[in-house]
Amino acid sequence: MYQPWVLQWKTTRMPDIKFIFCHGGGVMPILLGRMQGFSGWRGVGPERMKAMFPNGVYSEFSKLYFECAQAYAPEAFSLVRKVVKPDHILFGTDYSYFNVSHAVGQFKALDIPDDLRTKIAGTMLQRFCHAGKPEVRCGLVKRSLALFTLLTRCTLALKL
Repeated sequence: MYQPWVLQWKTTRMPDIKFIFCHGGGVMPILLGRMQGFSGWRGVGPERMKAMFPNGVYSEFSKLYFECAQAYAPEAFSLVRKVVKPDHILFGTDYSYFNVSHAVGQFKALDIPDDLRTKIAGTMLQRFCHAGKPEVRCGLVKRSLALFTLLTRCTLALKL
């Protein structure tokens, strides 16, 4: 189960880290209102909520990134769009569990403006890779190169 304090202070103490959540954040977007309501709980209260989320739950949540593998159902994707900045939504697949074409088909079927579609799919490489090379930190060279290869494959499949 997702615990709101998992992210407490992370987005303010580490503002340069891009936290990416898979599958449209799972149930996280649905729970935002409930998390906001924690300020009324005796065990949490407004002071602790302010300490955990200085700018409010929705503001801290909007700093996160969400890839949308298996979250392309219109209802799920609509909710993600309501609570996440457009440039924080990423095209995603469940590769190697599903072919890339599965996610591409679901993504292309969404009724969204072309500029948003291009932003989500067409600029993902630029967002997380610099000068055509993957950003590598913490010695994750192999994983980063695999991600770069997958993102390139997805971009070619989307043909945007």
